[in-house]
Amino acid sequence: MERSVKEHWSVVALDLSIDNSTPTGEYVANTMAALARSERRLIGQRTKDALAVKLTGQRLGCPPYLTPVVQRWIVKRHRKLGPGRGVQARLVRELNTKARMDTRYAPPHGGTTWRRSTVHDLLARQVVYQSGACNALARLLKTGCAFDGSGCT
Repeated sequence: MERSVKEHWSVVALDLSIDNSTPTGEYVANTMAALARSERRLIGQRTKDALAVKLTGQRLGCPPYLTPVVQRWIVKRHRKLGPGRGVQARLVRELNTKARMDTRYAPPHGGTTWRRSTVHDLLARQVVYQSGACNALARLLKTGCAFDGSGCT
């Protein structure tokens, strides 16, 4: 703002009806700039605080939506069936059958049926974990990898 005054030019924001050549426009523009600076600092502080908490080993974000019982069953059953065409679809059919008989195997988020994408995502995370990529990332971040089927924490 000071530069525009020194160099005798002004900023006009047509969509906001702000003209910084007027006292009111200058006030609004300075207020918006101050709010933007404050918001940037708040975001930085929240990020810094979250990373400090993460270094203590606490999991951030939403809780895992697959129970450990279901995670173990999917991984064990997948190992038993082995790689192949239609294995994930078969796991989904078996999970839907189990869910009708045992509430521990109910679909996540109150859903009515299991989806192939949910099984696929869990198995993909398992592959990342087994490849060591999860532990390598954890070492880079200087944290531990507590793989419980939900990924790195």
